Amino acid sequence: MLSQSLVDTYLGRISGRRVLDGSIKRGDSDLIDAVIWFSDLRNSTRLAESLGHEKFLALLDDYFDASLAVSKMIYSIAGRTSPRPFRKIRNTRPCA
Repeated sequence: MLSQSLVDTYLGRISGRRVLDGSIKRGDSDLIDAVIWFSDLRNSTRLAESLGHEKFLALLDDYFDASLAVSKMIYSIAGRTSPRPFRKIRNTRPCA
């Protein structure tokens, strides 16, 4: 089903299904535990083209594992005081 595929792609499998079955509507919100992780692998396009699909994915796995190890180390030093939670914001104006 095209609509299922679209919402799965853009909203994720769980949220997409909740939108389609009507349990989530515009303006609804939930509090969730989440981490936003931004990471940049220098020259990744060139690496992907030169290494090929399989080797590049293996490199990404190694890169992720190394990044995760460093993040865990920083978290263990900084403790729970470092991450800053986002405040829940509800859209109070109707969307056009």
